Amino acid sequence: MWLYNLFEPLRESQSIRPGSPYHQASQQAIRCEKALRALLGGEALEALDEFSRAEGLAAGLESAESFELGFKLAFRLLCQAASASENFAYEHFL
Repeated sequence: MWLYNLFEPLRESQSIRPGSPYHQASQQAIRCEKALRALLGGEALEALDEFSRAEGLAAGLESAESFELGFKLAFRLLCQAASASENFAYEHFL
């Protein structure tokens, strides 16, 4: 199952704290996927697999973009703090 396989490495490495909101949401998503798979067959199951892959790709891209935006924000804040005491132009790095 796609969601189970997605979350398994995180559970093994203890990256997801048991009982945390993220853990609860991931467990609910896995239960829902299992229930859907039990009800579907044939083309409908293939469509669910395709949807799951597309959703996983979108989630990964969203995470990467969020990380990039957070990194840029942190860098700008750091540069602004540095420029308060020095003549440092952070725009050259962006």
